[in-house]
Amino acid sequence: MKSLMVEFLRSGDPSEGTINRGREYLITTGPESPVREIKMPCNHSDVSNHLAHLRYISPGHSEAEAIRNLSKIVSDVLELPRRLNGEELQLDLVVTVAEIGALPFEAAMDADGELLFVDPGRVVVPTRRVRQERKERPLSWPTKPRVLFAYANVESQKEAAQVPSKEHSEALRIALRPWLEPLEGNPQGTAQDPSSVLVELPEATLEKVKETLVQARSEKKPFTHVHFLAHGSRSKRDLILPDKFEFLLRLRNGSRGAVTAEELADAIHSEDGMPHVVTLAVCDGANPANPAYGVESMAQRLHRKGVPVVVASQLPLTIKGSILLTQEFYSCLLSGNDVRHALHSTRVKLHKEESEAGFDWLSMVAYVQLPEAYAKFLDGAPFQAVLASLDTVNSWAERFEENRFRKSADLKLVVERLEERSEELGRMLGSSNGNLSESSRSEGWGLLGSAKKRMAELCFVRSLSNGGDCQDCRERSRRLLEEARDAYAKYRQIDWNGAQWLALDMVLRGEYEQPWRWHALVDAAQVRARCPSEYWAFGSLTELYLLGSPGVGGSRLDEARRSLQEMMRRVRRLAQDDFPIRSARRQITRYRDWWTSDHGYFGESGADRVQEASELLDLLDAFQG
Repeated sequence: MKSLMVEFLRSGDPSEGTINRGREYLITTGPESPVREIKMPCNHSDVSNHLAHLRYISPGHSEAEAIRNLSKIVSDVLELPRRLNGEELQLDLVVTVAEIGALPFEAAMDADGELLFVDPGRVVVPTRRVRQERKERPLSWPTKPRVLFAYANVESQKEAAQVPSKEHSEALRIALRPWLEPLEGNPQGTAQDPSSVLVELPEATLEKVKETLVQARSEKKPFTHVHFLAHGSRSKRDLILPDKFEFLLRLRNGSRGAVTAEELADAIHSEDGMPHVVTLAVCDGANPANPAYGVESMAQRLHRKGVPVVVASQLPLTIKGSILLTQEFYSCLLSGNDVRHALHSTRVKLHKEESEAGFDWLSMVAYVQLPEAYAKFLDGAPFQAVLASLDTVNSWAERFEENRFRKSADLKLVVERLEERSEELGRMLGSSNGNLSESSRSEGWGLLGSAKKRMAELCFVRSLSNGGDCQDCRERSRRLLEEARDAYAKYRQIDWNGAQWLALDMVLRGEYEQPWRWHALVDAAQVRARCPSEYWAFGSLTELYLLGSPGVGGSRLDEARRSLQEMMRRVRRLAQDDFPIRSARRQITRYRDWWTSDHGYFGESGADRVQEASELLDLLDAFQG
């Protein structure tokens, strides 16, 4: 996405100022463009009066007329080119000058008088930032998110509506669905455990928010996104300067029921790392109040403290709009999309639902300053997000396999999720056009093969849940297993992918298409096994010896036993948990219970590995017992 910086400069202290008709500014749009001079076309009272009509408190006035007037003001100030060339464009507004930041640029029109930022067919995204010295953090934009959702119902008025915490929670869970893992110890197979990616703080206080952020960093599990849902309110008027006030966040703060922008920013700030994104579903969260006194909005203060992306509202935020914003922004962003695309998609959605979401499309403000290498990160971000989410769905399938859940509806749900993520991964791998590294492609095809294999097994389990008479399930299971073999074959090097391809080739055909690969894979695994800290290689050797070498006509069971015993000894001594043993058990069990001649595997010879697999499983039982 192309970025066009627009910066406003004037003489005097930029941190304080008022909107005055005729006041002169210099506008720069990059080193190659000439500096322009403009004069402010309105006064502060003009902007304030028009914005007042959009606060849902002045019935009888024309909101449409107020928007038209605001659109004309900000369009005249921006003086964008007569015709934009159709490229995706970020309008990077540097709003260090206080009164410039108070203008609602999000209402701007194009040369034809159409609203510029809500066209679904034209991506033009307004973002704001303040010029400041900032130490560039290393690029570490997260593949797997971790969201803190803090909400409270500290009301500024008795008649204030309850915040829609349930709806926001559901929106976040939907956006985070690819990372929601199965709940351990729950008898229901599809129960979700969001704790690794979503932590909720009901009736949050400022102290609890800060404590939770600090604890997460100390545990090396920092929050990547923080989402606030609460009421906003004005501070009490200064007796000496009655026009000086600021907008507050209604969270408990000691004995007080509100938090200032400075207090909020201090609670989130850390030299050890900041959240990448903070969203404020709060009325007036981006409202600077009166710029004449240099009071920053909550959003601007958070951004100045170092949060790269802050999304908030410069006007009262409707309940429906807050829900739509949360749904659309997080679903789009957490899919690996450019944050600017997520902002555009959200504004378009809010505008489309204007009858329920009011003026939230205009009110939504985004302070954005992305790392220098963000564009490079985006090249692989969607791919990495799909890999991470598919890995999570695989954990669901693993849970079903280990516990032999057979409830048809639950099995069907997990298969559908695996299929959905697998199709997306397959599309990315097929259309990468060399954009992915060799290691990423190998990992991708391997994970795709694993997902297909898991889907095949779940279909097989579904056939058993129907009394063994589900011919469609069994046929689909075999087709998926063939697709898994083909996925492994895309990168069948002398590694794990190659071993899985070879195994499925034997299981499906009863013979090796390329017998030499067995010897090459055994040699490679033996070389790896010489490393004293290696144990996975022995799992590969166990399976290869279970399958047997070409021309022998059966397993090499003694060698398979020795390999499995050595793997178990090393895992017990070296591994952090018993996952490698569980993985080996799961694979060997497939040879005993699924890949059998009775179920149509190992070709016409019918020489399956049921007996040998049973003996290896007895060995595992004896070792673990």
